[in-house]
Amino acid sequence: MSSSSTTSLSGILDHLREAAETEHITIGTVLSAIGCRAIGPLLFVSALILISPIGAIPGVPVLMAALIIILSMQMIWGTQSLWLPTVITQRPIPPDKLHEALNKLSPYASRIDRFVGDRMNWAIQDPMPRIIALICVVLALLVIPAGLIPFAAALPGSAIMLLSLGLATRDGLIVLLGFVGAATASTVTILLM
Repeated sequence: MSSSSTTSLSGILDHLREAAETEHITIGTVLSAIGCRAIGPLLFVSALILISPIGAIPGVPVLMAALIIILSMQMIWGTQSLWLPTVITQRPIPPDKLHEALNKLSPYASRIDRFVGDRMNWAIQDPMPRIIALICVVLALLVIPAGLIPFAAALPGSAIMLLSLGLATRDGLIVLLGFVGAATASTVTILLM
């Protein structure tokens, strides 16, 4: 496994493609293929939902905030593998649907990979991932009251998205931009309430 395959979104998708070669694919299989790095991409997807129009649907911000808190707390505790309820991890994924999704995501992952990379490693070395996770918990807690104002949950969601992208790609510069975004989002969200 090359360094770039462990620090790029395309590399994560390649690991998923390898896992998709088996006939019986579950969400647990997919998470195992990504390994302990699954938390970053899952946080990213949760934050992406917060900042999308879906995030304006009542209840969605609270649901995504709860998922972000569960994932972040596991990172704070230093778990080596991601825990999700069995009802989720045993859920089957049709191989053709997974391949179709991976093929659709690949061009986007390649574009993002051009802008992110293995930079400023000191910003993602221990204990920084746990500090990032703690910041994500605080931002997720801000999402709950912000969810009462349409699209206000997008502010903390944007900061979580940057922080999780930095974690997933091991890019310290993106993490630092996420810290700035977290400070800005916290301030603006508190002022809106």
